[in-house]
Amino acid sequence: MIKRKKKVKRHIISNCIFGPLANRDVMIKFPETYPWWLRYATSIFAASVAWSLSWFFVHHGLRLHSSFMLTAVVITAWFGGFGPGVLTFVLTIPAQILLRDPINIWSIRGHSGWAGFCIYIVNAIVVCSLFRKRYYQKSHSTVSPVAVTGGWMWKFDPADGGTIETNSPEFPSLSITRTFAMWLETVHPDDREYLQKQIQQALSNGQFAARYHVVHNDGEVRLVSMFGVKINDNSLRRDYLIATCLEVGARENPEHLEWHALPLG
Repeated sequence: MIKRKKKVKRHIISNCIFGPLANRDVMIKFPETYPWWLRYATSIFAASVAWSLSWFFVHHGLRLHSSFMLTAVVITAWFGGFGPGVLTFVLTIPAQILLRDPINIWSIRGHSGWAGFCIYIVNAIVVCSLFRKRYYQKSHSTVSPVAVTGGWMWKFDPADGGTIETNSPEFPSLSITRTFAMWLETVHPDDREYLQKQIQQALSNGQFAARYHVVHNDGEVRLVSMFGVKINDNSLRRDYLIATCLEVGARENPEHLEWHALPLG
């Protein structure tokens, strides 16, 4: 049975899945939410627009330049993170000086002028710092926490005799659900009892790491490493297990591999 996966709290699952790997020699590479050139091009464009609007209103007697420039910083930091936000901030500093009274002079005069300039600097830095965390959270939330190179997601629901839901990184939005007994048939007979014990222990202690051999349809036997945790589903009022499975073949130390997190489809 193939079904489309339900949306879950990705950041929670990401922390749960990568948690067991935290003490291992694993390198996980997260993709950028947007290309670097697009983020910094947006920064330059936003700063240019803020310059233009500020120049127009100042020459018509309205002193609104700080508002437009801070808005540009907010937009670029929200869209591209800390770096693009800082670039917009730096690009708008000359306008902050040139468009203050007296305009077109590289000078800031009076207490009010310096106060406004310093307030702009503080606000821009605070905005960039706050959106830095948001950008990284967004980057991580767009990643399938269990779709790693050569691996797949594994989910065990113990209700009604147990069901196993799996998916692959090639089709992260689709999953296949089988009964626990059907899935266990793909495991090498010598590993089935051991794997069942590991799963039962995981339901008690909250996390597990296991290795077992899977038998392919062509008879080839491959080694699989599994890292998982227990997650409580409040809506269903029961616990289930979710894990990453990595087919490593002859490799005996998959924790030393370089894992690449793939974007969700």
